[in-house]
Amino acid sequence: MTLSRRADLLATLAYVRNGDATTIKDASQNPGQFGECDLLALADRKGKIIALQTTTSRLSIATTEKLLRRSFKVGSGPGWWFDGGHLFQVVLQPYYEDEPGKSHLLGTVVVGRGLDATGAGRIIAPWAFTVAVRVSSETDLLSAPSARTITETFTMTR
Repeated sequence: MTLSRRADLLATLAYVRNGDATTIKDASQNPGQFGECDLLALADRKGKIIALQTTTSRLSIATTEKLLRRSFKVGSGPGWWFDGGHLFQVVLQPYYEDEPGKSHLLGTVVVGRGLDATGAGRIIAPWAFTVAVRVSSETDLLSAPSARTITETFTMTR
């Protein structure tokens, strides 16, 4: 199941449970549906994180809120989050009180998959070039000089 489908499913669960924080905990304990997800989050209509579950990092609620706000600015579709050496592929899915009309936002769910240096290397290696991930005033570089030798360099510039 793709991240988009998992996000849709989690948004439906959040809607049915009226945005209850236990939605995230219960979803994280369901490996059949969310086993490949390293990040599950539930935010209210203002972007305040109500519940957060990660498996690969110590992503804080404050950092998750910051990344979520940044995603809202560029659009709420699929994207990438980077924090403290961890790269996440994320999908945001809003859920509404009146789903057909989508006029009253209740909240947003975030579903993500973490990429470590090995995972990033598998994506980058076939092209053997440097990928720069630009987020606000921070530039993070993932370098892959050859298919056999993968290096990871993170540079912060301001």
